[in-house]
Amino acid sequence: MKNTYMNYLDWPTIPNDIIPSVQSIIDKPMRDRGKYNNIFFHPKSINDNVSNWIMNNICPILASEIKMIQYQVIYPNLPIHIDSGSRRVGLNYLLQSGGKNAETKIYNVDREEIISSTNINPFIWHYIITEMPHTVSNIEDVRVGISIVLTKKGEDIFFEQINYSPRE
Repeated sequence: MKNTYMNYLDWPTIPNDIIPSVQSIIDKPMRDRGKYNNIFFHPKSINDNVSNWIMNNICPILASEIKMIQYQVIYPNLPIHIDSGSRRVGLNYLLQSGGKNAETKIYNVDREEIISSTNINPFIWHYIITEMPHTVSNIEDVRVGISIVLTKKGEDIFFEQINYSPRE
């Protein structure tokens, strides 16, 4: 899955014994996101032991630039979107892919043409450029993962590492 808009990261695997069950993540209350709450995407607060492990074990140069870590629960029919706020990149770790045919798609800025598409494997860190229109299609059940949100400075450091020039 090597391309400009999403790729696997050579980061350590989170130990299974600190990750709660997928069902317990699904059952957690949704974080309040105001106008961004919807039926397709449910952000959930992450457990302290998972958050602490990530802060201590993932890419030390970025640790001080982590703004938030959360669970993401994504349901079928997620519309094509650009992430809310100023988030330009997502650093993600899937716990459940959403089914064997779940496909992450990146679109051109007009949302008319797919420019990148792949099935992302669970339990491997990956990034996705979220300033580009994107979606996950063919979700058969529920997609569950962990997502890191960086500060703008952290995103700039990360973009330099992957040789990506953000949109203006």
